Amino acid sequence: MADYHDDVRRRLEDAGRTLMMLPMPKDGMPAGNRAAWPDVLQGFWDVMGLAEEGSVEERMEALAQVRNAVTLRANPAAIERLDEVLGWLWHIRIAKRRRLVAARMQINPLSDRHVFSWRRLARDFAMSPRQLQRWHEDAIREIVNGLAAGNVGGEIFVATNATNVV
Repeated sequence: MADYHDDVRRRLEDAGRTLMMLPMPKDGMPAGNRAAWPDVLQGFWDVMGLAEEGSVEERMEALAQVRNAVTLRANPAAIERLDEVLGWLWHIRIAKRRRLVAARMQINPLSDRHVFSWRRLARDFAMSPRQLQRWHEDAIREIVNGLAAGNVGGEIFVATNATNVV
């Protein structure tokens, strides 16, 4: 059972990493109805704001900054795994624990660190970090028990290295 516990934790963290790689709208809200065609096709220097002004050195510096920008994209297989894991959260009966697991599973894909530390979550939930860690363990145990009961169809545990399928 401990192996399943670790598999669920690993899958939750993998899903949280994928979730952090998905593009977020600028205002944080889903896009409304709009046309998919652009109004005006723009060139590279138009987008960079250096179309007519700026020296060659400034343009080359802007180009270097664009090349150094890191963009991480989630692949379709990771998004499918994310969708599956998000369905697992419904095995957690208490909504507050569900929120805790959803917050704790988020991992920054660049630094590979949790976005929300236990200390920050303890402040947000007005509880001790140790109590939150116990809640988190209980919530993962609820997920494992729900999956073992067969409440979710398909392959239950697929390790991230795709070697173990139960």
